[in-house]
Amino acid sequence: YLSGDKMVKDGNGNIARDYTFRIKPNAKYEGILSARTVKGRVISTAPADIVLRNPAYDRDLELLRSRVDLTMQPDGSLKGYVGGYRPWLPIYEGWVKARGPVIEALTWVRLPDVYYALKRNADFSPTGPKGEKTHISYALRVDAIPAYVTTPNATNVVASVESYKSIATPDNERITGLFSLVVDGIVPDRSAKVQAGPNAVILPPSPGSLDAGNK
Repeated sequence: YLSGDKMVKDGNGNIARDYTFRIKPNAKYEGILSARTVKGRVISTAPADIVLRNPAYDRDLELLRSRVDLTMQPDGSLKGYVGGYRPWLPIYEGWVKARGPVIEALTWVRLPDVYYALKRNADFSPTGPKGEKTHISYALRVDAIPAYVTTPNATNVVASVESYKSIATPDNERITGLFSLVVDGIVPDRSAKVQAGPNAVILPPSPGSLDAGNK
């Protein structure tokens, strides 16, 4: 589930344990999987198709045929993995839309190489073995701490797994970030009176903007 509540740090700068988070219903970012527990280990019993919120440039983490393998630790924390097949093209496009030339200049990563590496190593087709390999194997390392999760109205602590997609509202669907504002690799100043672009109006120079020699 998603939550609109912020995480809190403890005195050591780590995320504090045992804080309460209200579920914020979302029709897209909700992942529920069937699993069983064996000696403190949580293991999937069947694959599931889910979409999770992703802090990377592409924002969405769609996992087809996903599974979990998590182990409870003596201190109450949880460690393990969530794995599945994710679309590889959004990974590349996320870098490009996040001002691709800047990414290349600062990280020395050549984006055409990223594209062909992902395409070459893609290993799953949703349409079957003979279909185009649009997805690639992926595993997400999970390192979690105990917390209280409540229903959206904060009246009860969640004691069972259920979907809240049906009560999601349009306001809950809007999730924005820096790179959602990028247009053709540029972050525009939306408060500016005149916007740049191929159809922008060329304004005359303001008085005093020319140097004395050109007057």
